Amino acid sequence: MRVHHIGYLVKNMAEATATFQGLGYHVFQTPIHDIMCGGGVNISFLQNEHTLLELIEPDKDCTAYKSLMKRIGNGPYHICYVANDFAADVKHLQETGWLMITTPEKALAINGSKVAFFYHEAAGMIELLEE
Repeated sequence: MRVHHIGYLVKNMAEATATFQGLGYHVFQTPIHDIMCGGGVNISFLQNEHTLLELIEPDKDCTAYKSLMKRIGNGPYHICYVANDFAADVKHLQETGWLMITTPEKALAINGSKVAFFYHEAAGMIELLEE
């Protein structure tokens, strides 16, 4: 598996975008609104020479992300990996102690590709992407 992007939770998309642009990032994908967690999130992708960042700004009624925001504030919270073989990689992750915390679903912000999130007590959260 290779790294696709780093998921970065932000309180204000415009401010975060401007700040990362000051570090040499450019907008790779303009913000889109995705419905999830009983509310929704705005998602944008920024890229520099080597790294793709996913900025996630939760709506005011998106309770899952709001509770995460309370815990970590602005900051990275997951790494997304591209699966070599989605089904096999899901099985491997589960067999090695990763708990699937979201069922595989299409991600609007990534061209409708299938994604699933996993959690491991020793490593935190990752996203698996079927590209």
